[in-house]
Amino acid sequence: RMGDHAVSIAGRAAKLSQKQPLESAEDINRLAMKVRAMVKLSLGALIERDVATAREICAMDDEVDALHREMYSVLKEQMRESPQVVGRAVNALSVSRNLERIADLCTNIAEDVIFMVSGEVVRHGVLGEEHGTLTVPGEDED
Repeated sequence: RMGDHAVSIAGRAAKLSQKQPLESAEDINRLAMKVRAMVKLSLGALIERDVATAREICAMDDEVDALHREMYSVLKEQMRESPQVVGRAVNALSVSRNLERIADLCTNIAEDVIFMVSGEVVRHGVLGEEHGTLTVPGEDED
């Protein structure tokens, strides 16, 4: 799935590179760098079975979501103010959306690492032992 999103990003980026950059181009770069780090960290956490890094990835996803929402608002406003940027803005929104989805997939990997190592079920952005630690009935009974 990440590969499919990467192909979509590449296609949109090729279109964007042929035109003058939008004001939000730097935001796309920040988002891309954050997601790139998440991909690297999620693979490392999986290989090393590193719960601490997996939890960091889950927190990073919240940052990516916030950046994506911010970009959406900025680009929507740019389209309202300058209809001539609509095509570029739509391509930029697609890139942002696909980056956000890759971040979500990294988070899924991180959640799976947490479950594999600790048995804690982490879904829907809920972290913490009080929310979803898997216990096997009869395991702690004497």
